[in-house]
Amino acid sequence: MMVTAGCRQVALLSVHHRPQAHCFFLELTGAFQICACTHELCLLADLPPKPHMVLTLVYIFSALHGLTLPGSTNNPSGTFQLFYKAHSKALAENCRHPIQTSLANAFILELCFSFLLHLTLLQLESMDQKTKIHLVALLITALVYEGGHLTGAIFNPALAFSMHLSCFSEKFWNYVLVYWVAPCIGSVLVVIAWDEVLPLLRQEL
Repeated sequence: MMVTAGCRQVALLSVHHRPQAHCFFLELTGAFQICACTHELCLLADLPPKPHMVLTLVYIFSALHGLTLPGSTNNPSGTFQLFYKAHSKALAENCRHPIQTSLANAFILELCFSFLLHLTLLQLESMDQKTKIHLVALLITALVYEGGHLTGAIFNPALAFSMHLSCFSEKFWNYVLVYWVAPCIGSVLVVIAWDEVLPLLRQEL
């Protein structure tokens, strides 16, 4: 996290006059930090007591990401894939088969998790930043508790690509559907619900 913070500060000073390059670098470093920390979290997942320790770490990491990665969505699947091409061989490993349910159930779970997360972010948009960070961290922890044993509760295309690269090479379309398409549909449904459905319901009431 310290390295990422340093890189983001350097980017702010060096490319602040180029908004697109600055945004690209913020998203890239944000994705790198989240993926690196999640890999570390996987190594600590077996620490006792289960599942309390791993859930506590999920909450702590989520809160820290919220505090240390302002100004970026941290879900930049496109930019992260470009970065990953040079490093995929170094991180390749056997597929751990994170999908422990049917493909349809996994798709619905990741879609719903993405929908809940983005809807919560919109709902809390005007809230104090420090309070919002902890509420979002609690939500992510709850989603991991409920769906982690079935799909990993990733709902982030860049993180899924980082965590399960070898799985994508084995069953590419299955993993694209669950970990890329489903979260994107979930976020689009939030926009439709927020901008179109809710205003109509308010008018009827």
